[in-house]
Amino acid sequence: MIQRPYAFIAIILLFQAVFSCAVQRELNLPNKTGARSIAVRSAGQGDSVRYQRRALHYFIDGVISEMTGDALEAAIYYEAARRFDTTSETIHASLAATYADIGELDKSETALRSLITRNPRNADMLETLGDVYLQKREYIRAIEVWESASVIDPGRLVTRYKLIALYELQGKWEEMARHYEIILKEHQDQIMASVKLGALYLKLKDYSRAIDVYRKALQYDPNNLYILEALASSYLIKQDYAQSLKVFEEILSLKPDDRLVHHRIASLALQLGDYEKSLRHYRIIENESRNQHDVQRGIGFALYQLKRASESVPFFEKAAQLNERDVLSLTLLAAILQDKKEFERSDMYFEKALRIEPENDMILNNYSYSLAERGVQLEKALKMIKRVMTRSPDNSHYLDTYGWVLYRLGQYEQALYYIRKSYEIDSTSWEVTLHMGEAHEKLNNPGKALYYYERAHAQNGSNEAIKQKIETLRKDRRNDE
Repeated sequence: MIQRPYAFIAIILLFQAVFSCAVQRELNLPNKTGARSIAVRSAGQGDSVRYQRRALHYFIDGVISEMTGDALEAAIYYEAARRFDTTSETIHASLAATYADIGELDKSETALRSLITRNPRNADMLETLGDVYLQKREYIRAIEVWESASVIDPGRLVTRYKLIALYELQGKWEEMARHYEIILKEHQDQIMASVKLGALYLKLKDYSRAIDVYRKALQYDPNNLYILEALASSYLIKQDYAQSLKVFEEILSLKPDDRLVHHRIASLALQLGDYEKSLRHYRIIENESRNQHDVQRGIGFALYQLKRASESVPFFEKAAQLNERDVLSLTLLAAILQDKKEFERSDMYFEKALRIEPENDMILNNYSYSLAERGVQLEKALKMIKRVMTRSPDNSHYLDTYGWVLYRLGQYEQALYYIRKSYEIDSTSWEVTLHMGEAHEKLNNPGKALYYYERAHAQNGSNEAIKQKIETLRKDRRNDE
């Protein structure tokens, strides 16, 4: 059995009784203008009142039908009510809503348009008409009437959010942003609107405005982790690593045990060259991240930059094991092991790296230089550095390597030509300066050789080999005199 809304019906019946009394008073106006004129006016007014009373009765029946769940019957009653009162906004609105409920969307639209024609600035009816268009999937028309409603009543939050949803469906990010901006201008505490607007600015690559939105939102909720993380990510996308790090450290104060935040801080500190901080945060998550490639490589790189190369080896090896295509770890392993004179392992890692990236100029250069330093496989070294030189003929590092390979092959004049070109581009490298001296010495230019040895020693005073060369050359020159 359907439960009748008796309390609601009682209110309607009370309203009907009051309305009837008002009609009765209208019908009993005193005779002030003569019998005929009164009779005529009374007859006209009586018809109008009778029509209004019938409209009200049908309207009440429609409300009762709607309350009891019979929308189709309610529509019939509302339609009857409209025939007796064509000016009532309430009747038209109820009829339109009921038609929409039963799927008669065209009839709903007609009823609403009739209302709007009489009152074009009725924002409520415009919004309802937009809802009908939405059901009909006429999105452009829905947008048009909702935009009109929002101009008439700028404070309609629900209307703006409906517009935002449709603009998102169409991929119109700028229009979405425009409405979020209007919302936040009047309702700055709308945190979710700030989040969405910031995300839109990021999509539009307007990073500064995204950051500004998130900063303002934090004024109302300074410990909102969602906003803080969005702000940190915005700085990261903008490549403002220092500010991103600062915000992630704020987040860490709120979530001190969050390993992902420790990871972010470690990575950013590494990027910024704060290797101690980076290593400290990597160590916190190390035990839980033994099978996480970037953490293992991050620890290795921090140790390497802190001049703890030997300690970095197992971390780079683990990283290369977890990601067999990790060229950076392979290259650094090759360099570290070369310095440790573990040439067999060093060459193995160079070869692995080249199998992954056979035309990587840096790897080809470093491997070629390593072979030249040892004076082994010089033809192989020459072929590798020649491939590099075809792509980068003016790179100081590559010119020096090419010259040094030629030097090892005994082609001293050619060697000096390329080493000099390297030196002219960058005279700050002690190794290139030393190579200038050695090439001149082989070409029997002791004065020039001594000049470059002394400059190399000034650039690297701790290198005993350079000091020994200077002493030997000076001694030989004294003997010659």
